[in-house]
Amino acid sequence: MKKLFILPLLLSLNLSANAVESEPTTVSDPAMPLVSAAIRYGMLANAYLNSPSGMITEGYRYQIRSLYLSYLRELLQEPGNTIDKLNEQLMTDWMTRLGREQLSPEVLVNIRGNLEIKLAEWSNNALSGQFKGMMEKEEVMPTLEQRIKACKRVAFQPASDPDKRRSCHQSKQLTREISSHLIDPNLLKNEMLELLPAYANSLIQVSGRPYFRAFKTSKEDFQESLITLMTQGYSARQLAEILEFAGVDYPQVFDQLYFHALKTDKTIHE
Repeated sequence: MKKLFILPLLLSLNLSANAVESEPTTVSDPAMPLVSAAIRYGMLANAYLNSPSGMITEGYRYQIRSLYLSYLRELLQEPGNTIDKLNEQLMTDWMTRLGREQLSPEVLVNIRGNLEIKLAEWSNNALSGQFKGMMEKEEVMPTLEQRIKACKRVAFQPASDPDKRRSCHQSKQLTREISSHLIDPNLLKNEMLELLPAYANSLIQVSGRPYFRAFKTSKEDFQESLITLMTQGYSARQLAEILEFAGVDYPQVFDQLYFHALKTDKTIHE
């Protein structure tokens, strides 16, 4: 955290010419609130994702997401199918399945809201190219071994470094997504239905825990900071540079930054 002590000095300097996109007034104004929100979110995200409850809940979610992406890819090839239509049908089937779990109406409403948000995020990210569908690869282990070797070469780079994100942070995602090699839409749908109750029950259990609520709040606060600053004209590259100056190196933080940049900032692709 020594970098935090040089943050005011670094922020007083002009950003490099290739990082300045929109020439906002100053960088120092948003720096500390942004850094504070990023550190809090990164720490709480790490705590949640590395806890047994978090690993179980997210493990189910990653599996469902992997199946969903394959399902979406297969059915969008059929004439007349749209993402909205497929999501609506899936949601109807999912809630019918969860209705047999004897959950209270209030719990079902909350779960439905969570699932609708996830479907929207997954489909948007798939269309933007953020999810590459690594489950399609026939030789998964050689690919993973190549990623590990590449990761070692950039292990000391910041989390915003494209090579590190590609080689290191996505390797874990690769191991989670290889769980599905199915291509039959009906089989994909059935697999999702089987995983859904376990995910819902795990989410119910973890959602009442203080650290999970703190994690969700910190994520929302950080997202709000990003949206506000991007609306003011800051590019994703500038925000990444601010965070790097502060020594912030949480992959979850940069995942959120890149997620919003994909929708609002074309410079992230450069």
